[in-house]
Amino acid sequence: MSEALEMKEMTEMTGKTLPCEAVRDLFPSYIDGLTSDVTNRLIEQHVADCQACGGILNAMREPEQELSDGKKEEVKVLDFLKKNKRRNMKILLGSIAGALVLALALVYLRLFVIGGEMGGDWIACKVQVNGNQIILDGTPLDSVHCVSGVTFTEKDGVVTARTTAVLASWFRHDGSFHAEYEVKGDEVKQVNINDRILWYNNYEITSLTSEVYQTRHSYIGDVSANARTADALGVSAYLGDFTNELRTAEEPYTWVIKLSEDISSSEKAAKENDMTSIACVMMGVIENLDGVTYEYTVDGQSCTKDVTVAEADLFTGQSVKVCYDNVRALDELISQLQLSVSPSYHDTGADIGDGHDHISFTLVIDTKDHVYAYTHTLYQDGKVVHQSEGTADPYYDPENVERFGFGNPDLAGSELAVGFTVKTTDGKSHDVQGKVPLLSVFGSNTVIRITGSAKEGFKAEAVGTYNFNRG
Repeated sequence: MSEALEMKEMTEMTGKTLPCEAVRDLFPSYIDGLTSDVTNRLIEQHVADCQACGGILNAMREPEQELSDGKKEEVKVLDFLKKNKRRNMKILLGSIAGALVLALALVYLRLFVIGGEMGGDWIACKVQVNGNQIILDGTPLDSVHCVSGVTFTEKDGVVTARTTAVLASWFRHDGSFHAEYEVKGDEVKQVNINDRILWYNNYEITSLTSEVYQTRHSYIGDVSANARTADALGVSAYLGDFTNELRTAEEPYTWVIKLSEDISSSEKAAKENDMTSIACVMMGVIENLDGVTYEYTVDGQSCTKDVTVAEADLFTGQSVKVCYDNVRALDELISQLQLSVSPSYHDTGADIGDGHDHISFTLVIDTKDHVYAYTHTLYQDGKVVHQSEGTADPYYDPENVERFGFGNPDLAGSELAVGFTVKTTDGKSHDVQGKVPLLSVFGSNTVIRITGSAKEGFKAEAVGTYNFNRG
């Protein structure tokens, strides 16, 4: 509220004459020329009618030695009030400033010094187990965090590394970490990093497998557990929106998945392949699930696809039920079925379609340095026939899986290979060592993994093949 409004209200409350105390409180500001014209008129009107206030005002304008004892006392009172008011204001402002500084200091300590635990899926980590020694090397998948500390616990052969992550700053900008631990027990069965299974009986476990494995449950009637399994598998990413129906009144216990989006005839085979693959994993991690039924439309026509345990075993060539108590078996199954965290099908001049009439490869980027872009070059009989660029997003998709397909029939039966260059987040381009041979049979897919770093060199190698045309 302005000073003029305050004076107006005070005048209305007290009549034409202001209280002496209110006028005297304004004298210091009035003498220093800090009051408004309206306030000045009110003060001058008051002191003209009030001899006591007029005397105090005049006394405040004169040197202290010329004042009478009574006037000196009145001036001291006013000075005390003025100084006390200023002191209280300073104390208030100081308290507010101190509280802000303390709050900022606590936030700074929490974000840049103390930190907190980061999810295992957000850390790219390599593990070595040599007897009773565990060696971890890793880095956060985003560029804004740094691992500031690693602690280990162990119980019944399971060793868990807990990482503390803080925000990167000028004094801590290298996000990578190296940690070693000497196991106190007799053997190491499993190594975890935070909430992720990293290693199991001499076998590295992918983040997708870890996430899916930890959703396993014994009863298909557990709706919330079913949802966690579907989310971990990325069912919506593969098949689109869907609704559920559970048939558990009697055996066989069946999970009915009703797809909301219509499927075109050109993608029918690929989608049904995804349906079968997803069903295999679901029956592997849900103990009493006997079958999965899909209800969907193809070009508007209603279709149904049933996948039983027996059909899943035939499709994969192994018993899917062994995955329930064996994370390594689940990892091998997911790898065989080529399921990923976030499926991404990129067009490089030809629609991959159902995969039966294409030669394709799946690119998995698993590097120590963050790669944000890449170029692949296709060679036919040693000559360049195709080149395409793409972007990688390790922050959004830790698995960083991309699939490319080539539909030119002239490619079949020839000598094919693919080479790569990658760009790291510092903007530098790096050649990837070696050209990777591709199986030049329509319906084939070669899985290629890029590993390494800018310092060590990047390397590409084929880690498996997949055939869309298998029975």
